[in-house]
Amino acid sequence: MFRDLSELAEAEAVLLRALRRWIVGSSSKDHRLCSLAWSDLAVAFGTEPGRDMLTAMIGMLREICGYARRPLEYHQPCCPCVCADEICILALVGACQREEMQTARGLAEWLVLREGAPGLLEAAKGLGAVLEAQGCRLPKRSGVTARPVPEAPALRPRTATLH
Repeated sequence: MFRDLSELAEAEAVLLRALRRWIVGSSSKDHRLCSLAWSDLAVAFGTEPGRDMLTAMIGMLREICGYARRPLEYHQPCCPCVCADEICILALVGACQREEMQTARGLAEWLVLREGAPGLLEAAKGLGAVLEAQGCRLPKRSGVTARPVPEAPALRPRTATLH
């Protein structure tokens, strides 16, 4: 399994850093981090595609926060480590790009309750489409599989930060 940001493809690393910055910036009301998330995407992919990526990423986070089946783990923005939930999010976008919808649905249902999966899949498809339009296809991560899990009670889990 991937344990370090340097082991990811460049596009995956950019997306993950932007995702982390947006999560931390939003939860701490630090608008500077949210601006850095936008800037990372705009520099790497261009202004218009970066804006569309950020919109899709925010849509994914909205679904994850609204329907998370458990506290999701993520690292601080500058941490070089990568956790399983972060890889799952990247793998979800990649599966959507490749139209591997059974895999994508399994990954989505690992992250969120069943009723949140359609919105998460739609946002992940949108992010994948914008990446694809820029000639960027996320790599298929062998060994990254998710099985549907039994329905859990609807709780409002918080996100869990690592280091």
